[in-house]
Amino acid sequence: MSKEGRLERFGEQGYAVCYFAVVGVWGVYTLSQTRVLTSPFSPSSPSLLSSLKQIFAIRGDHFLKTEFFWRDYPHSHLTGAMKRYYLSQVAYWLQQFLVLILALEKRRSDHWELVVHHCVTVWMVSWSYLMNVTLLGNAVFVCMDVPDMLLAFSKTLNYLNYERGKVVSLAVFFVVWTYFRHYISLRILHSLQAEFRLVPAHAQVFAPRKGLYMAPWMRDQMFYSLCVLQALNVFWYWLIVRIIVRSIVSAQTEDTRSEDDEADADAGAGAALALGGEKGLGASIGRVRLRLRSIYSVCSVCSWAFAPAFPSRSLPPLPVPSFPWLSFPRIPLPAPSVRERTARGDPRTAADTIPF
Repeated sequence: MSKEGRLERFGEQGYAVCYFAVVGVWGVYTLSQTRVLTSPFSPSSPSLLSSLKQIFAIRGDHFLKTEFFWRDYPHSHLTGAMKRYYLSQVAYWLQQFLVLILALEKRRSDHWELVVHHCVTVWMVSWSYLMNVTLLGNAVFVCMDVPDMLLAFSKTLNYLNYERGKVVSLAVFFVVWTYFRHYISLRILHSLQAEFRLVPAHAQVFAPRKGLYMAPWMRDQMFYSLCVLQALNVFWYWLIVRIIVRSIVSAQTEDTRSEDDEADADAGAGAALALGGEKGLGASIGRVRLRLRSIYSVCSVCSWAFAPAFPSRSLPPLPVPSFPWLSFPRIPLPAPSVRERTARGDPRTAADTIPF
């Protein structure tokens, strides 16, 4: 890969590291403020062994209490932190969807898998917010964001040619990916099938005006959407295993999705220069990408500023700006006459207007 290409990829992955590190911690924090997530390292778990049992428990006491996805549904009252977090995620994935559709980044070998992933993600992010299942959505976000942060970090070390560091980070990433994207995700899928009965009987209807969406067919569409994401995760898991096997056999830890891009880097660069403007095209694409990310930043700031601090789904009214230097003197209006008030249906009589 050319130096310009490596620098561009390094910038993309550095951006991903910063974003997923922030939203990963943010998502864990917001989920810990609910009954869904409890710390495995609590006074109730005094030993390391009991803590590990909570982390890797298949049945029984697990620190992720999936039954609270459904108890007391609908969860229509959101805290300010949860609302800001959710709207920020909506803005980010809409931005990523536009970047993919407009081809602002070089196409990878798994392009169509990414298209399916982004379509399903945007669908689930928006509808989980509207359907009042934000607790389940928050858990899914955490399962996806934490491994993505480590993946982007491993790629940045790869572009910096830190051989030992990228091998260690790849090993940690493999363990974290396996745990979050497969073990925890399968627990969530199991909850959709086994614990959906915990939804109150009166709420298992599709009544949008009442904020109720948990009809059985709605559960099925959530289940199959998550199954699509899990199938994509299995596909990418296979690519990760290939990278690990290759790193063990030949000491190479390159991303297999970028093989086609790297193989054609020199030919692509020469063709672009022959057409007259690889740098100009790259600069224009970079500007458009920067604008899209600026749009995401504006959406995040707006969601942060206007999301209420009290538990409510409705946004507070916009504050009325005051500009003292543009203030004008108030002009008193003449009081309406008795005849005008009578025609207008004003209950006050003429005697009410006589001062004593």
